[in-house]
Amino acid sequence: AAYFTNKSFLSTPRDLAAVIDYFLCSRLPHFIGNSVSTFSAAQIARRGSIASWYNSHSIPLADFFKVFFIPIVYTYTEESSIAGKQMLKVSIWSVRKHMPASSIQILYHGNSDTEFRAWLTEKNVILHDHNPKWRDKIEKLRLAGDPRSSHLYAHAGNYFGTWQRIDIPSYISAEYVLLLDADT
Repeated sequence: AAYFTNKSFLSTPRDLAAVIDYFLCSRLPHFIGNSVSTFSAAQIARRGSIASWYNSHSIPLADFFKVFFIPIVYTYTEESSIAGKQMLKVSIWSVRKHMPASSIQILYHGNSDTEFRAWLTEKNVILHDHNPKWRDKIEKLRLAGDPRSSHLYAHAGNYFGTWQRIDIPSYISAEYVLLLDADT
């Protein structure tokens, strides 16, 4: 097996080292690069939503490569009302029709609706099992709330679903995401 020691890599011609870097990074499951680096832009373009960048600037090559997608994220709990599930399906159909290459990801709470989970998988939706430790605390907040101030207090599942979004950064490695409610 070929390998480079620190000393031998330093004497490697710059262009060869760049090719080695490119292919080594291409094999990594995740990538975080500099937003103004051509090398980083190429790595990010290869991965779609499984990459991120720092410096909070745009990617200069994004004007030429139309492959830098922002992941579309939903939250869902099986405790939601049936209408929430239907609206989520319609929203996903719409995204697949109008933005077919976009990554759709859901923080999904529950595991008994295997038919719905299969439908989501068939639609190439990435499911993140979401079982937060803070679930019981949110229910206490709901019960202490005033149902006249928000319709969400009336339904435990809908209220919990609203709070699920705070965990998005724990599941999705991206600088930006587009969070859509099921009724969007």
